[in-house]
Amino acid sequence: MTDKRQYTPPYTASNKKVLCLKRSKYDSTVMEDLPTELLFEMFTYLNSVDVIHCFTPLNQRFRFLVQAQQNKFDFKSVSKAKMKRFIHEHNTLGVLQWKILRLSDDEHTPGQIAFFFEQFPYQQHTSQLEFLSLIHMKPNYAQRILPQLEIFTNLVSLTLGNICGKQIETLNLPLLRSLAITSCKYNKWIQSFQQLKNLNYSIKLDCVHEHSLIWPTTLERLKIYFTQWQANEHVYASLQYLAQLKSLAIYDNSWAKSYPNGNRWQNLIESSLPLLTKFQFCFKFWYDTLSLMDINQILSTFTTPFYQEKRCFVQCDTHSNQFHEAVLYSLPFAFEQFELHTDSFGRSKTTLNDIHLTHENFFRKVKTLIVNVKCDDVNSDLLNDHVQHLVLTRSDILADWLFSMVYVRQLSLCNQIDMLSKDFFYLIKNMPCLDSLNTSFTKLTNLTDEWKNKLIRDQLSAKVRSLNLSFDQNRSYSTLHYVDPHEILSILDFFAEKCEHLTILISSKNIITDSILSTMRKLQSLTVYPKTDDQSIITHDWLRKQDIIKDLDCSFTINNDECTFWISNQ
Repeated sequence: MTDKRQYTPPYTASNKKVLCLKRSKYDSTVMEDLPTELLFEMFTYLNSVDVIHCFTPLNQRFRFLVQAQQNKFDFKSVSKAKMKRFIHEHNTLGVLQWKILRLSDDEHTPGQIAFFFEQFPYQQHTSQLEFLSLIHMKPNYAQRILPQLEIFTNLVSLTLGNICGKQIETLNLPLLRSLAITSCKYNKWIQSFQQLKNLNYSIKLDCVHEHSLIWPTTLERLKIYFTQWQANEHVYASLQYLAQLKSLAIYDNSWAKSYPNGNRWQNLIESSLPLLTKFQFCFKFWYDTLSLMDINQILSTFTTPFYQEKRCFVQCDTHSNQFHEAVLYSLPFAFEQFELHTDSFGRSKTTLNDIHLTHENFFRKVKTLIVNVKCDDVNSDLLNDHVQHLVLTRSDILADWLFSMVYVRQLSLCNQIDMLSKDFFYLIKNMPCLDSLNTSFTKLTNLTDEWKNKLIRDQLSAKVRSLNLSFDQNRSYSTLHYVDPHEILSILDFFAEKCEHLTILISSKNIITDSILSTMRKLQSLTVYPKTDDQSIITHDWLRKQDIIKDLDCSFTINNDECTFWISNQ
């Protein structure tokens, strides 16, 4: 007699996957049943702000687990309403176990840093921090907070944004090992960090005071970004005392008139930087006439045995005829921003001759792609998902590959762009992830056919959560357009329903209360630049008298010609 009972195979590695797939069709697991160790492992992959927001209200067990485990808090892009709920819930949990904290005063969360430290004073709650990031600070607030930094005696890593070096006399942070800062060409105060190993220094503030670049001699890794004219010579001279340096990255955005010279850098490294093993760079320079022989001559200075031993490969991009701009950079490209200056990557010259490296993604670190010329033959690595910000700067640059940038989340269009409305429609239609748009009011008016193009309206209103209508790389007061009360209606028609962040120039301060705040019900942040006449000046007294400011629980900050609002009750 045949046994008709179903045969169950032994649980072996070969059928493990099949059994798991069968079970998954019928079985489900309640999160409450997961072991504590697995939940802790899951939490490590999440921001503590989100963990507390999602799991604390569930039950007492999750509340206890969250309290016991969370120590990493990143508030960048966290809305004011969510932050207030977090503070209310977390006051009972305490913050003494916090180790990592990141705050930002960018256009999405203006005033967040001051708001946080009003709720959690330095001395009482956060002096035990080991990693602290305070980014996009306004200079006037930075001047207030700098004297308080010495309270954080346990800091190992510090990130600061928009600091004038002249405002800092000295800082005593004895355990600091890593520093990232956006500042000016004065940094004598950094010498006090005698244990510092890693430094990321961006020179973006063009202060008028004296310049002095001096680095701690203990540095092992240094990354420098600068745009100021002749800053390249100051940087070069400042490197000669860094005998412990192992990694050097330089982004020279100053457009020097002298050609990059590999021999000069080789001499510096051999004489002053004996331990250096990694040298990465991007040099932009002008030229009057640049022949193929000139390019080869430049490249030859980077092909000596010295560079071959360090496996330092370089590439030079130029345009075939109309531009006098060239870029020389190391491969793989080491920076988050890449500018396109060549009409074809096929004509770029490189020292790369290692066949084993030709399939590597040399541009995997690039997040922002700036297109300055029409390039018909772009490197395919720049079309991958790591590029999420696309900037179009000049007219006649549209190429077919631009319409396949499906991973772009942020699109910036300069005033010099000359684009038909139908091309603009197809561009944004083919960007399913798009949620941020930066351009000028005048340019957007042209691209939308005077705000009458319904197809474009449907695309923008459905996608854009962040809108900056003051964007112009060549911004000057003679070309600025301040939106008047009639023109704001067109903007509201397109963006009022879903837009959460708005930056705009306005002709009258009444537009803030009568139109923007009263109509844009999803708005979480607002940055306005009013006209500088007496009728448009925004004052603290005027803002405090506006009922809608109170109703929406707006935190506001006035910084020169900029007024920002961080909104809670929308």
